[in-house]
Amino acid sequence: MDIDIVAIHTVLAGYGRLIDTRNAYDWARLFAADGRLEIVGHEPHIGHEALRAFAENSPVGTHLTGIPEIERLRSGEVSCVSTWLFRNRVDGAIKTGLYRDVLVRDPATDELLFAHRLIEMAG
Repeated sequence: MDIDIVAIHTVLAGYGRLIDTRNAYDWARLFAADGRLEIVGHEPHIGHEALRAFAENSPVGTHLTGIPEIERLRSGEVSCVSTWLFRNRVDGAIKTGLYRDVLVRDPATDELLFAHRLIEMAG
């Protein structure tokens, strides 16, 4: 797979925009059918139904994502590492950390999707 920077930025930006606007259905569709969201220290959320439930129950706030470091993997997948900041709209709390992503192309649609997102919290 060639590295398509626009497609990468689109899926990374869509993650924050869709969860912040409470569009859990489309947010979950940013992941492959067997896509996995993992927050360090918690059980992973795997598949569209589990991901949608996660988004529906997530804190309301604003996600900001830094410019990703991008690497093509031997498997043809793309690895991205980016910093993030989340501001909770209810209590104003701010959290930061790293996203570690593996992105894949959906063979049916050619869309770039999350195969795996690992969320590391820094503060």
